[in-house]
Amino acid sequence: MITSGVATDAGSLQLTRPIVLRETPTPPRVLLVDDDDDLLETLQEGLSGQGLLVVGCAHDGTEAVFLADVLVPDVVVMDLRMPGMSGLLATRLIKAHHADIQILVLTASPESSLRAAAEEDGAAGYLVKGVRTGEIADAVRDAAAISRGRAG
Repeated sequence: MITSGVATDAGSLQLTRPIVLRETPTPPRVLLVDDDDDLLETLQEGLSGQGLLVVGCAHDGTEAVFLADVLVPDVVVMDLRMPGMSGLLATRLIKAHHADIQILVLTASPESSLRAAAEEDGAAGYLVKGVRTGEIADAVRDAAAISRGRAG
């Protein structure tokens, strides 16, 4: 325990009260993955405004896998349909190497078969584009709690 105090004339320290240090929680670290630059910019601004820490943006699955290895975010917000490596394969690869990273799918397709495939590949959640930024932020916070081992 650390205490605060005042110096006396003799140069000794007289303790006046204990200081309690509290850990300041760090915001969830988020990697955004989508091939639409405008959407990435909107998501980055919106999620940052919700108190989340966007640590990177990727434009396809290959870049997502690389950045997940380098940045090790708590949560990846992943589109599924992108040029090159799909979001489904990227989800599978990220989860294979980083089981604690949670993947939230954010895609234009509400198809139940695509949702089932994403969940089978390890996605923690599935959101359809057009959802409010606040709902995405809430889903990221919930997923980050799982990633950090604090799920309730």
